[in-house]
Amino acid sequence: MLCITRLYTDYDNPTFRIILKKTTQFLTQMTYTAKVLQSVQETPDVKTIIIERPKEFKFTSGQFVMISTGYRDEKKLLIKRSYSIASEPNKTEYLEFCVKKKQAPSFSAALHELKQEDTLFIEGPFGKFVLKEPLKENTIFIAGGAGIAPIRSMIKTAIAKELQHKIALFYSFHFPEDYIYKTELEELAKKEKKIEIFASMSAKDKEFSEWSGLRGRVTEHLPKHIEQRKEYTIYICGPPPMVADTVKQLISLGVKEENINKEAW
Repeated sequence: MLCITRLYTDYDNPTFRIILKKTTQFLTQMTYTAKVLQSVQETPDVKTIIIERPKEFKFTSGQFVMISTGYRDEKKLLIKRSYSIASEPNKTEYLEFCVKKKQAPSFSAALHELKQEDTLFIEGPFGKFVLKEPLKENTIFIAGGAGIAPIRSMIKTAIAKELQHKIALFYSFHFPEDYIYKTELEELAKKEKKIEIFASMSAKDKEFSEWSGLRGRVTEHLPKHIEQRKEYTIYICGPPPMVADTVKQLISLGVKEENINKEAW
């Protein structure tokens, strides 16, 4: 009874009401409505969904949002999924999301069917996997598959603020056709002298005459580029097994665990 009495007493307190009102307003402001601007086919099963960016929406490279189309499940609960923001914060007119399509019926399949002017609802931003600024020397970005989304945002943010140090991206994908943002990343490597990109096809069971780049998983290439006595800052995003194996290897190579920033999806 004492707890109940205290609860009602606090609710009637003017100060408590002000705090509650501000908290409610904050939570409400985290939900936005946005129109689809464009849908771009990146690979056979990946699309970049571009939506208008709400004026009040702010985020840091690496963060994600919850996306909903407005549909509800059998229990009347809103269906929503998390997606990392693939664009950089200084692009004030739009937000980009890298969506890999899973077999229909699925949420990602529904997103692939979106048309221009369709409406989406986003909540956020969320997440502590963010780019730490200023960028330190010996920064390495590592991505697997669609995990390139937040890494892309981080790299483009670093470029926009003028790189003071060299950075490297290690990116693995299964087959050549799964190379997301291939043209963009290759052009970036040519234009920006302070960026090295190591793209690797992980499939080894087939021959691909059109692929002349690296082969194998990221963990097969890192040992050649990690020097024991250097201080590194690492950002990793990809499937859980890939992230776990890479973190384990980095630590064995002498990278401090507190310098490894990771996100598994």
